[in-house]
Parts: sequence; structure tokens; C-alpha cells
Amino acid sequence: MWTYRCQTYTKEAVERVERMFGCLAKEGTPLPVKDCHPEMDTSPLLRLDDHRRFQMLLCMLQWLLTIGRPDLRPVVSSLNRFGACPREYHLELAIRVFGFLKTRINEQIAIDHRPMNFAREQPDFERLIPDFIQNYPEAKEELDPGFLPSFGPILETSILVDSDHAHDKKTHRSLTGLIAFVGSTPVLWLSKRQGSIASSTYAAEFSALCTATEEAQSLRYMFRCLGCNVPSDGSCPTNIFGDNLSVIQNAQNPAADLSKKHVAISFHVVREAIAASVVEPYWLRGQWNLSDIMTKQIPRSKFREHCKYLYWRPDFHLHSNNRLDEHYGKEY
Repeated sequence: MWTYRCQTYTKEAVERVERMFGCLAKEGTPLPVKDCHPEMDTSPLLRLDDHRRFQMLLCMLQWLLTIGRPDLRPVVSSLNRFGACPREYHLELAIRVFGFLKTRINEQIAIDHRPMNFAREQPDFERLIPDFIQNYPEAKEELDPGFLPSFGPILETSILVDSDHAHDKKTHRSLTGLIAFVGSTPVLWLSKRQGSIASSTYAAEFSALCTATEEAQSLRYMFRCLGCNVPSDGSCPTNIFGDNLSVIQNAQNPAADLSKKHVAISFHVVREAIAASVVEPYWLRGQWNLSDIMTKQIPRSKFREHCKYLYWRPDFHLHSNNRLDEHYGKEY
């Protein structure tokens, strides 16, 4: 099995930061677990020299994120907002991230095409899904006649998505986080503020589900452009896992009405994609949602537990039956 990692760059980056700022304390998580809201900080603004150092640290973190460190996505997204006018606390947070990297230098991502295994009880409303054709009679997946002939085994795609309502204490915008897998390989990680203020958790979660749906459509289109085997007959929709049961039920149940007009666009984008068999939402218990690391500062033990399913480890990738269901007890 192939794996890739950024061990050399991570090690050299940590050594360079230690030459600039002294020996780094080892940290268990990239950000402090409690009360970490950089947008609310009022510490003094950095002087020009420290400002340049902060921007240099941001560039190093951005490159690490790009070449294979998805666990850095939330902190990089958060600190990038202050690149033009950082404060002393923001520099402290950036240095802390390298203290975290000091303890996790050897992380590597496995290229594993085998699909993730999971079990699911069929809810009563699932049998009504074909009735979506009455609501969205022209729903179909976008296909290009110029796509290359498909080859190889079927590639299944899965996305875990979450949102943190009113995460930003200053603007009260919610945060969307998602991790996309092709087979058992993470290929996309996202953590970003939503474009508008959500008035409820329901609205924030539906907006996140809409983002996951759009990313699923983009991934499927891209893989077809490369000639990968992604069936278009509705037999292999992208599995989207979310931990808000109300949102999952309202997305899947044709009998559900749109009682909240402010989520109308997200509501119909998701349901039309379901009608076209592009995506299929699954409910997942919140404590098992890997995308939590993209939206929240969770305790060290839980953070590392989630990271086990992002990075390679022998007991997960070298056995055909060891997947999420082995650890989580098949209770999706």
C-alpha cells in the first residue's frame, strides 16, 4: 500500500521555529481546548518584525496543510484571517501549532481505494425516496459526453460533515467543517465560516449539508474526467454523514415540508441531489463524527482518536475488514 507524508518538511519547519523562538513546549492539540476565540483577542498589535515572522509561520502552516496535514485545517483557517493585522496572541497560537507538530511529525496518509464499511438501519421514510421524482422531475446528475471511458474498480466517495452554530463570537457566523474520502483515503478537508449568519442550529447544519453536497458533485465530476469508475446509474451515490438527525430526516423525507424559508436554497439543493441519486445522507452519532476536528476544539484524547482514521496505521489499513464499523460498533 502506498502512503505519503511530509515528515522532512515538518521536521525542518519545527527546527526553524525553535531557532527563532526557542525550545517549543509539546502540545496535544493545535489550539487550546477551552475558550480559544482569536477574533475576540485584544492583545497589542505586533511590531513589523514580528508581523513578518507571523506571516512566515502562516505560510509554513499553509504548505503543511496542503501537502498532507488535514488536522491543521481549522487553525490555519482561523489564523489566516489576521495575516494583515495580527496581535501578540495570534503569534502565540501560531507558535503553539509547531509545538503540536513536534509531537506528530510522522503522520502519513494511506492511499486506500477500498470503501469504508458501515451498517445502517433502514428508516421508515426511506421507502418514500423514489417519490422525490414528483418534486424534482428533472433531477439528474451532470454528465459530460466527453468523459473518458471508465476503468478500474468502482470508487466510492464519502463525506463527513458538521457545523458549529455561531462559532465566531464577533460576527456570530457558523462554521462548516467536512472531510471527504475516496475509498478510505481522505482527499479533501474544509473548515470555513458560512457566508451569512444562521439564525438556528438547523439552518447552520443544513447550510453545511448543502456545502457537502456541492463538494460531492465536484468530486464525482472530477473523477469521471480522469476516467475513474464512478457509476452514474444511481447505484453508488456519495454517502454523506451528519450528526443532526432532524436535518437528515428533512433532507430525505419527501413528505417533509419547508417550514423554515431562510434555508430554502440549501433545502432544495440537497433534496434534488438525493432525487438524482448523487448523494445519500446518513445520520451518525456526534461523538463519532470525524469532522468535529474541523469545527471544534475537542479534548486531546478525542482529537487523537479521530486523527487515527485520517492517517495510516497498520491495524486499520492492512486488513480488509477493519474500518470505521470495527471501532464504532456498526451503530450508524
